[in-house]
Amino acid sequence: MALSSLRRTLLVQGVLCDINGVLAVSSANGEGGTLIPGSIEAVDRLGRAGIKIKFLTNETLWTGDCLHGKLKKAGFSINREDILCPAVAMSHIIKKQGLRPFFLVPSSGLEEFEQNYNEKEANCVVIGDARDVFNYDNLNAAFRVLDRSPQHQLYSLGKGKYYKEDGWRQLDVGAFAAALEFSTDRSAIVVGKPGLEFFQSGLSALGLPKDQVFMVGDDLESDVGGAQMSGIRGALVRTGKYKSDDEHHPVVKADLVVDNLKGFVDLILDQ
Repeated sequence: MALSSLRRTLLVQGVLCDINGVLAVSSANGEGGTLIPGSIEAVDRLGRAGIKIKFLTNETLWTGDCLHGKLKKAGFSINREDILCPAVAMSHIIKKQGLRPFFLVPSSGLEEFEQNYNEKEANCVVIGDARDVFNYDNLNAAFRVLDRSPQHQLYSLGKGKYYKEDGWRQLDVGAFAAALEFSTDRSAIVVGKPGLEFFQSGLSALGLPKDQVFMVGDDLESDVGGAQMSGIRGALVRTGKYKSDDEHHPVVKADLVVDNLKGFVDLILDQ
């Protein structure tokens, strides 16, 4: 491809960026995980170049404020309003529709919400990165809420298959959403990636048209595939949960595949 064509292809004025697997790999002890080399410098370089960046994460284990504090402590120059989490979007839905949610999210994530209703009072179910909370009794209670009425919706804060933590891939919320979908014969409403509305909220926050934006993530289906379904180009990084088979996926083909976030930034700025 000629250099002029490459420049037109990679015209980027804004970036939507995943956090876990792109900036750092999380740790179960909650200390912020392991930084991915070059990620701090890459974020700084985007800022100096005048390229807008918003961080689109499915994180529900920590509140947005807590996540922001961890990233600042690690050395990232990031504003709190630049971090977009599913919990904020879900809170708006709850207030707008007057919902009474039964939550299956970690106790730390409950701080983002006003009230967790019990099984008999609830009229919907919201699930996130609940981890140890995903036991039989809790999942069965969620099932009973949904089974009580076909109008009781299931909301999933993201729908990833797995994520990476402490060097291992771990089951993500999508697996538990699928169990409830199977048992109730209904589909979860995804609030987070790969949901269309979540990517649209990222575009709105950037204030840019989709053809000037790239999504950068380590999850081929949720990050790249979800972005592409929204009309946004997607770059896959070979960090985090990435596996070599991702580059040969039968359906989702990344617009770019780079070694890491630094490699992506170098490519779009050093043309």
